[in-house]
Amino acid sequence: MKPVKVLIFLVFATVVSVASLYAENGPVKVLITKGMTLSEIAKQYYGNADSVVIEKLIEANPEIRDVDLIFAGDSIILPEIPGYKIKLPPKLQLVQKAPSYMTITRIGGSVKVIHSRTPVPVNPVAGEIITGGDRIIVEDSMSWVELEAENGLLIRVSGEAIFDIKQLFMTNNGLESKITLIKGAAWFNSEVSSKNSYLEVKAGKINAVSRHTKYSVYAANGGIVKVISGEVEVALPSQKVVVKSGQEFSDSSKKVDKLRLTLFEKWNIALDEFKNDQTPPYIAVTSPAPFSVTNKRNIRLEGKTEPGATVFVDGEQVSVDSNGAFSADVKLQNKGLNVIEVKSLDLAGNVSILHRVVMLDLDAPVVYLEYPPDSEVVRAPAIKVLGTTEPGASVEIDGQSVAVAPNGYFEKLTLLQGGWNTLKVVATDSAGNTTVITRNIYVDTQPPSLYVLKPKAGTITNNPRVEVVASTDTDAAVVVGTKAASKGEDGRYHMYLTLQEGPNAISVKAVDKAGNLTLKFVPITVDLTPPQLVLGGLLSMPVTLSPESNIEVVGTTEPNATITVNGMPVKVSDDGQFSTTISLKPGINHIVVEAVDEAGNKTVMKRTVKYVRQ
Repeated sequence: MKPVKVLIFLVFATVVSVASLYAENGPVKVLITKGMTLSEIAKQYYGNADSVVIEKLIEANPEIRDVDLIFAGDSIILPEIPGYKIKLPPKLQLVQKAPSYMTITRIGGSVKVIHSRTPVPVNPVAGEIITGGDRIIVEDSMSWVELEAENGLLIRVSGEAIFDIKQLFMTNNGLESKITLIKGAAWFNSEVSSKNSYLEVKAGKINAVSRHTKYSVYAANGGIVKVISGEVEVALPSQKVVVKSGQEFSDSSKKVDKLRLTLFEKWNIALDEFKNDQTPPYIAVTSPAPFSVTNKRNIRLEGKTEPGATVFVDGEQVSVDSNGAFSADVKLQNKGLNVIEVKSLDLAGNVSILHRVVMLDLDAPVVYLEYPPDSEVVRAPAIKVLGTTEPGASVEIDGQSVAVAPNGYFEKLTLLQGGWNTLKVVATDSAGNTTVITRNIYVDTQPPSLYVLKPKAGTITNNPRVEVVASTDTDAAVVVGTKAASKGEDGRYHMYLTLQEGPNAISVKAVDKAGNLTLKFVPITVDLTPPQLVLGGLLSMPVTLSPESNIEVVGTTEPNATITVNGMPVKVSDDGQFSTTISLKPGINHIVVEAVDEAGNKTVMKRTVKYVRQ
């Protein structure tokens, strides 16, 4: 059953009786039944279904995630709401928690349980809770299961049996239940007394009810009942009588098979049916298998019984060959659970009934593909496909079978080719329904282009704030250092950085959608120190006299620096030496020497020279 289908089934689950419930000092609760809505509950118990009431109901019951979806069999809290009074039905002044339940105390052999919330046969375990709408199936004559109710009532179902719990809840300190035993036998602890409790069980057409904890079994055309322990009320079509311990009762107006009550494990009353002929007819269904799942409404049922017996499939007689083989075309009526009844009647009138449970599943399995998304671009030639489907479904990826966990999770490493690949995921449930999902994946192993336009490698600057400009492919992005650069209107990526003084290496990366990477380092030096400048000769002093009309300007500076004297460039040697000669005019002369390094830092020295002719 798919997740969506389970939810739909819960809303339309087997009807469970409604009861408002509250502990002595606890909150008021209400038991949900088929067809109920949150608005209906609000109107019934608060007299109004406005937004205030609905919001308070949801706040008090966080398990409600969808106001349009509440589950049959659940109980919800009715909170106190200022301005509103909770209205309880007068006949249901309840003091027990809800819903009541039975617990599996012991189990043996092949037993299945179908819970109303999850209508798929499962193997039960001791301690498991059974409540309204559930069904117990005891598959063979050697199997059995024991249940214990809240009031201590103990029930044991034995042999081949199908056991339906129609209703199970507590009212007025007592257990109220309706249980249908479609096939087989059940035993009850008659020594447990529970005030106002009532338990009804149907098996065949015999009706017997014990005095303390009542139970009913029906047998065709009346019968004989002998009470070994306890007190039993027997109801027949013509009358109702009470049979006490040591007594027996029979309907003398009709000749029927005898019945007897015997002790079971010293504390139970057992009700068995004795036939005049010794053995009921053998019956077996070979197809479909028990609890099989199909997506076809029309199925073929095949089986074998005692030669000469008459066989009915869902009440319709079918032909039986001389060897006892029979077959029938059966149309499944319900989506989900279908119970096919096969009855064999031998010549002596003995009857055997077999029920075959078949699930009709017409819905394709739900598949959620977590990864990859469609049109994914990757750089590795292999990806891990991750997804979830319904439990029990099988999965193939590109034609290869994939292991599926019990919760439906699956994953597989899939190899890809360069360029575009089409990935195909097929999920098939146990009924044969399929769901196909395709994903288009592009494998890109080519690193993106990267051009660093600014700054130039080896730049020396006296400005610590620099602009980085780069360009790359249209499907890639640029990262400068550890931060993504922004794309400008010119289509290039821009970012400003503040560098430290001294050598720097700017990291520039281009990354495409597949994760391919191109990395470049741009060396740049920040120099904030003016160049050294030393003047020699007469100009070593700020003010000097010159008897000559020409004066030689000599000095040293940093290698690679430029020198100007009164605006005229002067050649600088590799070791920073420079010299030039300038003419002086009579009187005062001003000489300006400038040194500019590669970063643009400047050092200026001014000298005053007075030319006096000799």
